Amino acid sequence: MILIVLCDQFLSSSDVFLPQAGHPTRIILKLCNACSFNEGLAPVSGSKRWGYINTASQWAIAPQFSVAGSLSEGLAAVKRDGKFGLINQAGKLVI
Repeated sequence: MILIVLCDQFLSSSDVFLPQAGHPTRIILKLCNACSFNEGLAPVSGSKRWGYINTASQWAIAPQFSVAGSLSEGLAAVKRDGKFGLINQAGKLVI
C-alpha cells in the first residue's frame, strides 16, 4: 500500500505506517496541492513549484512551474519565470 500525503509538515518520505496488520504503508510523495488526473497526469505541488505525477504516483514532469493547469488535448497551460505557455505530456514547451 502506498500513501500520498497532502500537506503534512510532520511526516517525511521515510515514515512508515501500519494501517492494516502486516501491510506497511510508505509515504512516497508529500504534496501541498493536487488536482485531478487528466490524460494520465495530474498537476501537483510539493512546495512552491508545480509539476505533474503519473498514475503510478511518480514525477512525470519535475516541479518547475509557478502555475500548472490540467492537460487537455495533450497540452497544459503553465507559468514559469513569469511567462505563460503550453507544454506537452513530456513537459516540453510547445507554445
